Amino acid sequence: MSTHFIDEKLLPDDYPVYGDYFYLADGKVYRSDWHDVTVGELKRREGFKEVRTCNWRRYNGTNQQIADLAAQSPQDTNP
Repeated sequence: MSTHFIDEKLLPDDYPVYGDYFYLADGKVYRSDWHDVTVGELKRREGFKEVRTCNWRRYNGTNQQIADLAAQSPQDTNP
């Protein structure tokens, strides 16, 4: 399954990150395991350059489809 993520908001470094939420990190769907961290901390810990929102409902994805996307390699999820 491939998808194109458009118009997702670039998150500032002080934005809170929530566990079990989906984000776009460097163009790849990322499911956060982190709790009580900011985007800046997430970027430092995981080596990401940018983190964006991931409004997966916009893409008509089910929870399983999005989990499958998160497990794919970056080239499989990039537009």
